[in-house]
Amino acid sequence: MDLIQIGNKIRQLRKACTLTQEELAETMGVSPQAVSKWENGHCLPETAVLPKLARTLNCSIEDMLLMDVECSTSKMKHQKTLIIEPKIIRKGELIIAGIKGDGNQTGLLWKRYDTLGKTTPLNNKKEEGGYELRIYDRDDSCECWVGESVLSKVNDNNYQSIMLPDVWYAVFEIYPARGYDSQNEAMDKWLLDNNDQYEQLKMDNKHYVIEFYDERFKGNEDPNSIVEMWIPIIKRI
Repeated sequence: MDLIQIGNKIRQLRKACTLTQEELAETMGVSPQAVSKWENGHCLPETAVLPKLARTLNCSIEDMLLMDVECSTSKMKHQKTLIIEPKIIRKGELIIAGIKGDGNQTGLLWKRYDTLGKTTPLNNKKEEGGYELRIYDRDDSCECWVGESVLSKVNDNNYQSIMLPDVWYAVFEIYPARGYDSQNEAMDKWLLDNNDQYEQLKMDNKHYVIEFYDERFKGNEDPNSIVEMWIPIIKRI
């Protein structure tokens, strides 16, 4: 299992630094039981502790999480990918206010949105953080919405609003410096491996995903920058 491989890697790195589980736990500010769970493959370290853990073990985050993964949807049999298990969260009805356009021009859309925000700022934001909604058609063309979540639809002709249903999401954490599509194979593999528990949800018979940007996003070039990728799912009964 992937978590077992990562646990073994953390154990090897810890021993190479001549640290006991207790010493590593004290340095990280966690319990020895937490370190034991990491090393036994019961769970992954939380994303927030990964940079410090990597520094303590004299390695990079990639050294800990980069694994060979068999790819069923790729022309190549294997690829190197960061193994990150998703969080499963439930999000109530979500209203995104912003602008929409071609999914191949997201950089331009964000620039237009930033300019709009300076001249006509939103006054009913629900929370801080940017949303990028990508809706895929049958021919793989992509419609993209960029903006922020609001309490109600905005009565302003400068903004467009879209409401998303109350659903569950599988939340993956992406490192933009590696490429926004670097985890596509891992996410496809997770959906396939967990098909008996979850089904990917469609909206108007179209697949969609959400990219969520919070304070952990430090730009596309920063190796520690993180973006959340939300895949809507239905829990099978």
